[in-house]
Amino acid sequence: MDNMNWRGIIWSVVLVLMAFYAMKFVQRGCGAPSIKVGAQAPGLSATLVGRQTAAESLFKGSAHALVFFATWCRSCRSELPVIQRVTRERPSMKVLVVSDEDVGLVADYLRKQGLKLNAAGNGGGVFAAYGIKVLPTTVVVGADGRVAFAEPGGGSVSSGLDLLVSMNGG
Repeated sequence: MDNMNWRGIIWSVVLVLMAFYAMKFVQRGCGAPSIKVGAQAPGLSATLVGRQTAAESLFKGSAHALVFFATWCRSCRSELPVIQRVTRERPSMKVLVVSDEDVGLVADYLRKQGLKLNAAGNGGGVFAAYGIKVLPTTVVVGADGRVAFAEPGGGSVSSGLDLLVSMNGG
């Protein structure tokens, strides 16, 4: 065999091993947030877009959803208009979209997209407290301050908002 065939075989083996370990990584739930359903939700320390109030005071004592996102995340960007539509239809729903990006960047992105959402930037501490590894991730917190739902992925937004609607009496 010449060198080209050996290289092809070696690369094939490397790719198979990478795929195997990637599947093991996913199977262990490494994309799931480390916060668990039933746990007390950590505090919210992030800078709200266009407001002086603290994120903590915005939702204290009420059921709410946190949607962790980034402006560069394609799935996140497609979910934001859905969140806006749902919160407009149900103004009593409390949803905060949280990014670990600069609050100015988040504000700029939302303005350019014509989105009016409760949003926060500089939320790296909140990402760490909730153990966020995948974007988007949705966390629903009950009025009692306990986590009722915590799931990664685009479908998590719809599921989380459905739960929040039911928690708020339909």
